[in-house]
Amino acid sequence: MAGTLEVAVAWSALSLMAPAVTAGTAVQLPPTDPPPNLLFVSLDTTRADCFSAWGGNGDVAPAFDALAAEGLVAERAWAPTPLTFPSHASMFTGLYPFAHGVRDNDLYQLDADAPTVARALSAAGWRTEAIVASTVLRAATGLAHGFERYVDLDRRHAHNTLINIRRPAAEVSALAIERLAVADPRPWFLWLHYFDPHQPLVAPDTPRDAPLREQYDAQVRYVDREFARVIAALRESGALERTWIVVCGDHGEGLGIQLEATHSYLVEEGTLRIPLFVRPPDGGLRGRLAAPASAADVAPTLLAAAGLLPAGPMHGRDLVAAFAAEQADAAAADALADRTIWFETHAGFHTWGWRKLEGVVAGRFKYVRNVREELFEISDPRAPELERTNLARARPDVTKALAARMEALLAEPVGRLDSAVESLPPDEVARLMELGYIARSVGGEVAGDGDGDPREHYPQALQIEWALGEAAAGRFDGAIAALQGAVARRPDHALFRETLGKVLMQAGRPGEAAPQFRAALAREERLVAASFYLGVIEAKAGHADEALRLLRRTVELSPVHLEGWVQLRGLEGARRDYPAVLRASMHVLRLAVASATPESLALADQTLGTWLPNVLRRLAGDPGLAATLDAALALLGAGGDPRLAQARDLLRAARPGR
Repeated sequence: MAGTLEVAVAWSALSLMAPAVTAGTAVQLPPTDPPPNLLFVSLDTTRADCFSAWGGNGDVAPAFDALAAEGLVAERAWAPTPLTFPSHASMFTGLYPFAHGVRDNDLYQLDADAPTVARALSAAGWRTEAIVASTVLRAATGLAHGFERYVDLDRRHAHNTLINIRRPAAEVSALAIERLAVADPRPWFLWLHYFDPHQPLVAPDTPRDAPLREQYDAQVRYVDREFARVIAALRESGALERTWIVVCGDHGEGLGIQLEATHSYLVEEGTLRIPLFVRPPDGGLRGRLAAPASAADVAPTLLAAAGLLPAGPMHGRDLVAAFAAEQADAAAADALADRTIWFETHAGFHTWGWRKLEGVVAGRFKYVRNVREELFEISDPRAPELERTNLARARPDVTKALAARMEALLAEPVGRLDSAVESLPPDEVARLMELGYIARSVGGEVAGDGDGDPREHYPQALQIEWALGEAAAGRFDGAIAALQGAVARRPDHALFRETLGKVLMQAGRPGEAAPQFRAALAREERLVAASFYLGVIEAKAGHADEALRLLRRTVELSPVHLEGWVQLRGLEGARRDYPAVLRASMHVLRLAVASATPESLALADQTLGTWLPNVLRRLAGDPGLAATLDAALALLGAGGDPRLAQARDLLRAARPGR
């Protein structure tokens, strides 16, 4: 068996340019009767070292460890990106992000014609179902293509925006056990997504002040315990003997072991190394694949287990076929060990305007295309000095060779999907603006790249997160000082200025906040919070025209901004623009009902009891009343909430001639 190969200049041109994939990468297995079931489990934010097969101590994930011991373990596996949606897109298409087109969460929708695993299995007669645990993977992302049944979650209205929500592991497993009991003669493909190790950590029976690693392991332990119920149900029904199981992490979690505390912004081994294993129906294929592997290998592995071929060339490889080849002869093992693995993150660019990070792993080296080229030796992922010494200058031969491999990988003849979004729904655009995704124009990438080194600027992001936590706790002096320092270092950064302005508003210092908001909007006019707060400041100063402009801009950018509509309604009332008051009242009522907090429901009741009757009296006799009422009814929609029904009754009763 060949050992880990060192990348060197001695690679031949053929080795550098040889494509990693060809059509039909997955081996077509002999048909089975009946065809096998397929269970795919994706583990969100799960470090490889939680599991025994990757160096864990065995007390965190015993159920997964037992399955891995009965299957094929990919010893060295990487996520294509430390981001949930694009990593899952790679799992289901077998393509790296630069080919499937999904480069970040939320900002993209997977190509509607993507040849996903679910599509192929559905067309071949499998019952295809998914149970996902976070709105990050909601059906609207495009991942639902090919699934007959896709159990996702809807976002929740929260004050002025929409927020992602999660489903706990116990609920995922309970839903899975229900679906496994469904009487259906067809073989099934079931995807289970567990999200619990993601921040914020809320593991049962774990003190909030426990060490971070202890809290994190408790969360993984909880997932393991709940997943064990699914395996028990499969075993009890006898279906385990007819089911292939593939388990893959979408990315890891930093935990501050290297630099990153969580994930997304950097491409460290702690966030890219993932658990990945395959357990065949009889548990008879046991071993450890030494060759490098990727989450993109999930798609061809699942297809091969079903006896199907991919629709076209993929970056991913069938893990079972790779293991068989690796065991067959030394030449094949050497060729597999020579594989180039892609990784990237664009999250820092989209959020902060930093450099996009992209790179490859080959042999025992890792190459990162940053502001400056980076080269790291990564043979021991648990080394305390991991990725601290940039070897790019010391080893220019290896750096040049890996850069060439990266270009060769980008040029490989695989399918290219169009996952760009020409237009997102207004509430989604609003949510992204509220979260600070300002470096990207919705509908197309900003040309070029960011100029900030994410490794250098990441501490600033942590400082801002710390400052926001301090402000939330009412400790404003430290928070403001930290944010003023960030602005002093990057006076051109609109998001830093907007954040400082928001904290100054929380501290009751609007006079100091106003210039920060003006400076932020001068650099980026689509900032929702800056527009809103500056509009409120201008209204209190008696500058009605400017306040109206800013608040109208707020709700144009963010139609779900409840406070924006409330403030705008008051200004429109002062101008006696009653059709505008009615329109704003409909938005207030609908959003307040959707938020369903005691405060928002009180606002809804006030709108029904005071604002709506008063404005309808003012509009009586208006020649355009019928059209105004029709528009108001359209804004309310057909929701079944009693308050909305009452409002519709009031609007209909106000029609001329009633």
